[in-house]
Amino acid sequence: MPLPLETVTVLDFTQIMAGPMATRQLSLMGATVIKVEPRGHGDVMRPMMATGAAAEHGFSPLHQYLNPGKRSLALDLKKGAGVEIAQKLATRADVIVENFRPGVMARFGLDAATVRRDNPSVVYCSISGYGREGPKAELAAYDGPLQADSGLMSVNGFPDGPPTRLGVMAIDMLVGANAASAILGGLYRRKETGEGQVIDISMFETALHLLTPQVVSFTNEGAEMGRNGNNTAANLPTDNLFRTGDGDLLITAINDGQIKTLFQVLGLDEMAGSAATATPEARRENADLIHEKVSLALAADSAVEWEAKLREAGVPCARVRTVPEVLDDPQVGVNELLKETDSFADLGIPAATVPAAGYRADTDGPAIRPAPLLSADAEEILGELGYSGAEIDALRTEEVI
Repeated sequence: MPLPLETVTVLDFTQIMAGPMATRQLSLMGATVIKVEPRGHGDVMRPMMATGAAAEHGFSPLHQYLNPGKRSLALDLKKGAGVEIAQKLATRADVIVENFRPGVMARFGLDAATVRRDNPSVVYCSISGYGREGPKAELAAYDGPLQADSGLMSVNGFPDGPPTRLGVMAIDMLVGANAASAILGGLYRRKETGEGQVIDISMFETALHLLTPQVVSFTNEGAEMGRNGNNTAANLPTDNLFRTGDGDLLITAINDGQIKTLFQVLGLDEMAGSAATATPEARRENADLIHEKVSLALAADSAVEWEAKLREAGVPCARVRTVPEVLDDPQVGVNELLKETDSFADLGIPAATVPAAGYRADTDGPAIRPAPLLSADAEEILGELGYSGAEIDALRTEEVI
């Protein structure tokens, strides 16, 4: 059986993280993704977080994760011949994804309005920092500044400390998932109606969705939530990070049954039946007392032991582990959550180990295929467009490809 998107061709003008993450998801579902990259250096993420031959050839593990199965064509879009190639590809694409600043694609004649004149059924997705309109539309945008500008940093960290940047590129990754989901919806709509669709994905708007509890609290109750450290926005004293005898344990006991069980397992029977812990309101009023009692009890044993006891009793919890510890977890191995990519031994590039697809299907996918070297598919792609060998050689000589 074919993969779900095996008949879909995606023209990918994206770089960095968010856009490539979106087209990665489509590639995993079988789509033919043609990654158009700047001639010379390609996507700026190619050498990122890599050393040696992998950095030299723009084939970092991060690039391999973001671009499985894609075809690469390096073009100089500042030259007319390069733009002409891109325009020909656009007339054949089922999906176009771009993350240039607003107005850039129009300069190339590759904006949605222009492309749809010749290809009205295309699903055209633009990813930008702030959307196509508004006073900030022209701003360059990356995950870090968006964390600050969206308010995410204002609620991350401890109350008596500075705002803290998230340790992961959460906005980029969620934007990628959001874009892929919207594109799939556009393809389904096209199947039903025959019509294409223009999709606008804003990193700023996506960040606001990450802030939903804080946003709805302010817009509906007028309450502004600040930084809570490892506590939650709901201020539940038994949903927090606690120090044990040798490490940290995150406990999330949120309903009456879980909270009563937590106290019993910790030997705090007097707390289980106390008026100070009987209701959510009482627990919030006595949060300091509860945190002190739970912390003292947990100090008597190790994080590993408490984790086992509480999990066996049905209390959600987990000790804080390092990345090496997580990757050594049998859960990772049993479900094959990591995958070794293909090596390019002739270039001195070793195989890389990266996270796998992120989902599993019982049949037909996901398809985790090798990522491309820069412009590795140029001749094949141009040949499919009707360019002869001599014309391709001339384009190379003229530094168009």
